[in-house]
Order: sequence, then structure tokens, then C-alpha cells
Amino acid sequence: MHGYCAIEHTKALHELEPYEHLAQIYRLCFQHHASKVHGLQAHVEAHVRAAMMSLSSADPLPNYNGTLEIIWNGSKKASGMSYLYSIFLNTC
Repeated sequence: MHGYCAIEHTKALHELEPYEHLAQIYRLCFQHHASKVHGLQAHVEAHVRAAMMSLSSADPLPNYNGTLEIIWNGSKKASGMSYLYSIFLNTC
């Protein structure tokens, strides 16, 4: 329904608390990211896709640079996304 939360259909967007807005935005971003990574299944190995998905975790990565290196060396399509990750994450 227009003007209502996609997660909690009974709540109007203007009634959401700040944390609820943030949670909704994160869900949408995560779903978009996951669908893009899943779309690379035919072109990127499973361990590389797992590294790509780990970048969307709220938990700190034990080896951020190593994770980017796995993605960078994964395939041409994966390395294109790692370039975008490094730009985005270094500007936030």
C-alpha cells in the first residue's frame, strides 16, 4: 500500500521510529546487494560470492583487505564489484 512500510504493512511510513526507518533501508539495500551477488552465480565461484556477501555484514571483518583481495582475484565481474565496494566503503 502506498505510504506504508513494506515490512510492517499496517504502519504508515510517517509513524515509523528512526530505528525502524533505518532497518527498512538496510533490508532494501541488503536485498538489492544479495540479488546482484546471486546474479553472478554463473560467473563467480562460491567462495568469492561468500566474500562479497560478507561485506554487507554488520559484524567487523577479521581481514577486510584480504576479503577485497579474494573478490578482486575472483573474476572480472567480481573485481568490478570490489572496485565499487572499495570506493563506497572508503567514502563512508
